[in-house]
Amino acid sequence: MLALALVLALAGVLTRSAQAAPVGPPILALSTVEAYSPRALLPFLGSHVDHGARWRIDDARAQPQAFQLLEEVFSGGYRRDRAFWFRLQLDASDSTTLIWWLRLHSAYLDDVQLWHFGPDGRLIGGLRRAGDLVELQGAQELPAPTFALDLTAPGVHEVYLRVHTASSALIPVSLMGQPAAERSLPQELLLISMLLGASFIMFAVACGAAVWLRDRLYVLYAVFVLANSLTWVGISGFAHLLWFDLQPPWSDRMTASAIALSASVGPYLYVRLLALADLSRRAFRLSQAGALLLAAAAILPWLGWNSHWTPWVLVLLTALQVLVVIIVFRQWPRMAAGERMLALPVLCLALLTTVNTLLTFGVVKPSGLALAAGPFAHVMHLTVLIWFLFRQTRAARHAATESEKRALAAELRQRLEAEAREDNANLIAMLAHEIRTPVAVIDAALQSLQMLDEQPTPERALRHDRIGRALNRLTQLVDLAMARDRLDVAQWSESQLPTDLVAMTHEALDSLGPVAQSRVQVHAPEDLPKLRADARMLRYALLNLVDNALKYSPPDCPVVVDMAVASDAAGTPGLRWCVRDQGIGIREVDAERVFDKYFRAGETAQIAGMGLGLYLVRQIVSRHRGTVRVLPVHDQRGACIECWLPLGASSPR
Repeated sequence: MLALALVLALAGVLTRSAQAAPVGPPILALSTVEAYSPRALLPFLGSHVDHGARWRIDDARAQPQAFQLLEEVFSGGYRRDRAFWFRLQLDASDSTTLIWWLRLHSAYLDDVQLWHFGPDGRLIGGLRRAGDLVELQGAQELPAPTFALDLTAPGVHEVYLRVHTASSALIPVSLMGQPAAERSLPQELLLISMLLGASFIMFAVACGAAVWLRDRLYVLYAVFVLANSLTWVGISGFAHLLWFDLQPPWSDRMTASAIALSASVGPYLYVRLLALADLSRRAFRLSQAGALLLAAAAILPWLGWNSHWTPWVLVLLTALQVLVVIIVFRQWPRMAAGERMLALPVLCLALLTTVNTLLTFGVVKPSGLALAAGPFAHVMHLTVLIWFLFRQTRAARHAATESEKRALAAELRQRLEAEAREDNANLIAMLAHEIRTPVAVIDAALQSLQMLDEQPTPERALRHDRIGRALNRLTQLVDLAMARDRLDVAQWSESQLPTDLVAMTHEALDSLGPVAQSRVQVHAPEDLPKLRADARMLRYALLNLVDNALKYSPPDCPVVVDMAVASDAAGTPGLRWCVRDQGIGIREVDAERVFDKYFRAGETAQIAGMGLGLYLVRQIVSRHRGTVRVLPVHDQRGACIECWLPLGASSPR
């Protein structure tokens, strides 16, 4: 009997010890401290994940041992099949503040329920509710779920929170005395109001810039700022307070829709701003496809899906951000300094947005820096991005102004050149008319002398012949000047007929006199085909080439005219026509410049000429759709000019 009594007594002691032992998180004894931040409250806040969301308040009270202490602010990602419970024990016996506010700093939680049990175990204030899918019941009318706790009754109070949400389960819980809360709340609301006010101001600025500058990029930026602003209105909890008169689920729908719209426009705006479409066409198409998908997702919340698609929206947003970063890093070596300056803040924005996305998924721990990533990215969108947009617009406007100035200058030059050509043509026409009259008089006098001098001496006959050739030469120079003028003003309308180049060449040499005939050697095959051309123009070109060769060669050196059938680089059949001399030659650096109008090399300054001969040759050959060039001379003696003309019919250019 004594042993049985000892056993029963020991069991009673153990039972009382077990009942007296603290269960779950320790009791928070409130004293002089006025506020407990989410991190300061962690040692006293117990949490439990209710898989299947089956628990009721009686289950929570019956199993206090299920509540575990948290090491970090609670972050459970996106899961609709779970409910999150929190338990807090408070003792305000040593505190002068008896009304405390319990706040959940995430305004986008769907349904938050609170039970407050007094020291006597009775429910104080009944069931209270807040969230963006339910109507407020016993909660403060503030952006985030906030509940006032009356701790007047001495002893330990128990507070239970149940959170059920389809949004991100990022749940920072804080406790603050009512006087301190009332002092700090205006400052918090002021900061949020300033951020949202700045957002809508920038939206108005972007709309004004889009209308004033007529740039669609500002329309895109205005849509992005509006979507981002509406996102923060919903996330901060201002939406259902300001616009929807506390009527759910409009705030949740607007927030989910704004997130999808912001996610669709943001990366696409980066791509347009960085001109990545010019760098990577495939990436640009991918960004377009992603933007269209996200824009379609912005409509789903208004069809009853609410925020069900938000996790997939954020996944696609992260993929597009990563795509932008990959393109920027791949194109970085080829970017100019200004493009890199623009790419750096875009990379920073992509990083901040990605950190904020990973935070909502619960991958990144909710530290102070991580929580600030989203607001800081929004501030950068409002400041840095709009500055770069204006900078880009200013550069584009400056480039457009410079281009307009260049166009006006070019138009002025063209007009002055046209006036100069017209004056030149009038002068040439006048000189040609004035020269033709004395030439005709001299020619008539020469014919009279030849008729009167029936039996001239050899010396007089030679003089008559020299005067005739000089008159013929002067007539040809007038014709050449008139032909050059017609070529300049693009009024050549001569007919093209089958032309025998060999016969034409000999006719041209006859007009140069016996000295030229004795020095010029013509090489051509017997079966050389005829060419459709303007024989008179080609004779002008040949006369210039042969005359140059004779002038720039020593008197005892021959000039060779070589003709043959040849095709050009494209395989078009034609005739090759080369004039080769053994004079001072043409330097390699001047091989193209000799065809410019009025160009004369320094070593030819002592030889008479105006620098128009080869210019005229190229004009005539070009009108026949041919080519002319200076061929290299292997023995470094003399010059060789090659003309190539197509055999087929060629309309004048």
